[in-house]
This record gives sequence, C-alpha cells and structure tokens, in this order.
Amino acid sequence: MSSRVAVKAALLALAFMLVILGISAYSLSVDRNNELTDSLAFGCAVASELLESAEDDAQRVAILETLPEDARMGLAYFDAGGASLYDNRPGREHMTAQETDLLARAQEGEVIRYTSDADGSLCVLSTFPDGSALRMSRSGVTAFTVFKERLLIYTLIVLGVCVMVFFLVYLYDMRRRSIIRQVTDVLTDFSDGRYDARVQLQHGSDLREEVEGINLVIEQIEQRVFRQRSRDHAISVIMNQMQSGIIVVDAKMHILLVTPVARKLTGIAPNSEGVAVSEACKNVNLEGVFGEAMRREGVYTNEVAARTAVGRGHRPLRFYVSPMRQDGKVVGALAMVEDITELRRLEQVRTDFVANVSHELKTPLTSIKGFVETLLDGAINNPPMAEKFLKIIMLEAERLTRLINDILSISKLESGMTDAPTERIQLDKMAFEVADMLRIHAEEKQVTINAHRNKKPVYIVGNPDHVEQMLINLIENAIKYNKPGGSVTVHVFGNDREANLTISDTGIGIPEEHLPRLFERFYRVDKGRSRSMGGTGLGLAIVKHIVRGMNGEIEVHSKFGEGTEFLVTLPIAPLPPPEERDEGGETAEVMDITDEERSQEQRERDESRRRGIHEDAPSDPPSADKPDAAAEAKEGE
Repeated sequence: MSSRVAVKAALLALAFMLVILGISAYSLSVDRNNELTDSLAFGCAVASELLESAEDDAQRVAILETLPEDARMGLAYFDAGGASLYDNRPGREHMTAQETDLLARAQEGEVIRYTSDADGSLCVLSTFPDGSALRMSRSGVTAFTVFKERLLIYTLIVLGVCVMVFFLVYLYDMRRRSIIRQVTDVLTDFSDGRYDARVQLQHGSDLREEVEGINLVIEQIEQRVFRQRSRDHAISVIMNQMQSGIIVVDAKMHILLVTPVARKLTGIAPNSEGVAVSEACKNVNLEGVFGEAMRREGVYTNEVAARTAVGRGHRPLRFYVSPMRQDGKVVGALAMVEDITELRRLEQVRTDFVANVSHELKTPLTSIKGFVETLLDGAINNPPMAEKFLKIIMLEAERLTRLINDILSISKLESGMTDAPTERIQLDKMAFEVADMLRIHAEEKQVTINAHRNKKPVYIVGNPDHVEQMLINLIENAIKYNKPGGSVTVHVFGNDREANLTISDTGIGIPEEHLPRLFERFYRVDKGRSRSMGGTGLGLAIVKHIVRGMNGEIEVHSKFGEGTEFLVTLPIAPLPPPEERDEGGETAEVMDITDEERSQEQRERDESRRRGIHEDAPSDPPSADKPDAAAEAKEGE
C-alpha cells in the first residue's frame, strides 16, 4: 500500500518536473533566439556598410556574391520594387506582404527585426536610401531543440527527483501507516478491555505532536469510558438490587430494557430486547397495560395476575407505568412492576387476625352472657347452682384476661415498642428455676421434669421477664400435651458464639403438616383440646417474637405420637470486665445437681405437702395469671 502511494507521488513529481523543464527549455529558446537575432542585426549592419559604397544594384549584388556563404544563414537583396535580386536560398522572387508592410512603416536606415510568418525563421531587414533592402535570416531555436540538446541532463534530473520523492513519500507513508496501525491496535485493545494501551513514538519520528495529540484523545476516551462504566455499573447494581422490576418499551411496544427482577415476575423471555411485548411475555397482558398508560397523562397504576409454575398458580403484580414524551409526542413508556403477594398475604393475615380475635372474644363473652342471663332468670336463688355458674364466669373472665394480655404482649413485641431493660442472664439457672416452679404442675399431670444447672454457666443478654415468659410457655406446653408417665427434658448448652436451649417431651407429638404454621397467631393443631386447657393460641407466637427480638432462632422437631423438641438458639453474652467477674463470680463453676440431691429435694417437698405447708397452693397451673401462649406448643402460633 505504501509503495502505491509512493509511485503516485513519483508520477506527480515526474509530471511537475516535465512542466518545469518545458518552461525552462522554452525560456532558454527565447534567450537563444534573442542572441541569434542580435548577431543577425550586427551582420546585417556590417553588410549594409559594405553595400553603401556601391553605385547601383548590380555592384551590390556583386559584393554580396563575394561574401562567404553560411548554410545556416540566409542572405537576400531586394530592389526598390521588392523584387529579389539576390538570394542564397532560392525560392522567393519577391518580398512577402509582411516584409513590405514592415518596410512601409520603417524609417530610413532602420534595422527591422521580426519572425517570419511563412516559416518562423528569425529575420533582420535593413533599408537603403534608394528603397532597396537587405535581409538576413536563419532558423530559430525551439524549446524542443533545447530539450533535445539537454536530454541527458534533464533525464538525470527528473529521475533523481522522482526517486527522491518516491523514497521520501514511501518512508513518510510507512511512518504514517505505522501510527495508524498502532491507533487501530489501541482501539482493538480498548474493545478488549485493555484501557492502558497507548501509541508509541518511534525513534527519530517527526510526528511527536501528532502522537501526543492521539494519546491525549485516547486518555480522554479512557476517562469517559471509565466514568460511563462506573455510571452503568451503579445503575445496573441499583436496578438489579431493586425489589421492583423495570420494563422500558418504545412507541411500537418493543422492549428496550428489562431487569432480571422484571423477567422473573412477568416471565419475559431472555434476550427479548427489540421484541414486541406481546411476543416476549405470555404470562401477562403487558401490551394492554402499556397501551393504556400511553393514552393517559401521569402515572398509570394497574394490578394484574401473572401465571406461575407453568400456569398452575397466579402471582398478583402491581404496575406503575409512566409514558415517556419527547417534543410533546409519546416515544415509549417505563413501567415499575412489584410483587404484591406478601402485601396480599399480610392483608389476609390482618383479616384472619381480626376474625380470630373476634371469635376468641365472642366465645367467652357468649358463655358469660348466657350464665348471667341464667342467674338473672332465677338460678341466683339456688346457691349451689349460682356458685357453679359464678366459677364458670370467673374462668371465662380469666380466659379473656389471658387473651387480652397475650394480644397486648404480642402487639408490643411485633411493633418493637417494648423498652424492657436487658441484663446478663444465666440461662441454665433460669431454665432450672422455671422447671422447678412447674414441677408441681407436672406431677399433677404425672409428668417428670428433668432439668439441672450446668457445671459451666451459660449467659445471654435479654430481659428477664421475657426470657422467663418464653421458658414458662415452652415448658408448660410440654407438660400440657404430654402423656401420663411421660417426661420433659430441659437442657442448656453453649459455645463461644451461641447459647442453645432444648425442651423436649415424650407427649402426643405434632403431625408434620402442622409444623410450618405452628408459630402463627391463633393457630391450633387441636382447637377443642387447646381451649379446654386454657390456651389462647398466641403462646408460640409470643415465644417466636421474644426469640427474634433477641436476635435468635427457634426450631421445632416433632414426630406424631412420640414427642416434640423445641430448639432455641441465642447469641452468647459477652464477658464482663475482669473486676465484675471477680465480684459477681459469674464465671464460677456450678456443680451439677446429682440424682440423689434431686431425689432428696423431691422427698422434702412431698413431706412439706403432707405436713400442710402447701395447703394454700393453687391447684391451677402457676402460670394462670401469665399469658398462657406457651400452651400452643401443639397449637401453633
């Protein structure tokens, strides 16, 4: 490619040199002709002086004939009438019209110089007083003649100039093309992500400014690319992290942009940019949504149901569509789509909660109202019957009290409005104390409780009342829904990161299909049995919120007919300062209570009951005045 450019440059140089040499040859020919004309004029003047001494034309002709002849020079003598009396080049007998005209206008003795119109020869005409004339002529020098005379020199000059131009242009074009190749390579590297590539200045190159200018432009492009990539990356991250999807279409309903979330929600096929929405999405009528939005002003909101799982279900979606305008014309639309399944679920939960609360409140109130009406109708006059009815009314009132307390408790826990103070709690000690407090209730149900304090204490951070309520609910549920002769085991263990509490029983167990909903409010596995035991259906829901409020987790494992185990995992409490540990002794080891010591404590309690020390102990569970939501271990939330 460079050689072709160099050849073209050499041909242009050749043409230019030929023009220059032609002009030079013509200029030289003009100078030569002027010199020849001057020599002819001088010769003519000398001849005229020789002829002036002659008396007539015959003598003049004789003198001319004695002059030496020159083959290149013509000599002619004309009389006053213009007839040729002598001519060393025969052929013309008279003067030409041009010569006659020149003589007519010439002054006497004037030497006239002219170029012949007939053959282009150089001529000099000298007149005599008697009207006769002497003409001397010779052939002129043309530019072609000069060119032929200097052909070798001109050829060498032209070849030298053409070769020099060829190599100069060739080298320059090679350097230029080298820079172009480097620029192309740099752009290729740019497209491959190598943004540090630059054009290198070759040694001895005179294109420093051009190369520096190109590198400056490349650096500016690099900065713009980085800024654009950063902006695009930020936009991409934002759009991909949004819970809502984005869909953009043009005026012809062709997709311009769709985010992964929007693809997932609407089922738009991959690589659908440029495809009509009616073809890209079969699960939702997007064309109708966008079409309606483009015909309106402002943001258009619509809710649709999208098919899911190959048409076996529907997902509620909400669209916020805004038309895009340019110069007053609609050029497309932007839609934000969000999944409102959770919103619909929460609305249903709220509806169910209101219905459940209404039902739970209505049942004891109806019972209370019925017994009060019975008393008013005359049963109050029957003391035994009246006492029975009043006890039932009291039980229903206590049930209402527990229900309202549980509702208030769970409401505070869910809203995060509890400002209960927190402190370090020895979990194994509190679990043992609660188990020991419920041991009498367990004995009434013929259930054995196994609990002990650890050799190495396990500490957590929380509100003591909340932790105690959680333990009471879980242990009391394990007792209520146990079998006669069964057992409840409370075990606390931990490591450097977390504390674990397990409460297991050998009771009736929970069917597997009920486990996912066990922590829902008012959910009961056996509604009739739960109510008969005084449960409100909120116990496990309260436990769940207490655990999560302490950044913990709760799990349930159960096998129907064999028993249930609850596992509570809570963050371990950080160690207190050394001085507090020394004073409080929180890190001191507590020896396990042996079976013999536990049996001795049990015998002492039995002996105390026989002696009547516990005559005033309530027969109901000691947690009757506490939210009995724990009674839902088999009830659910």
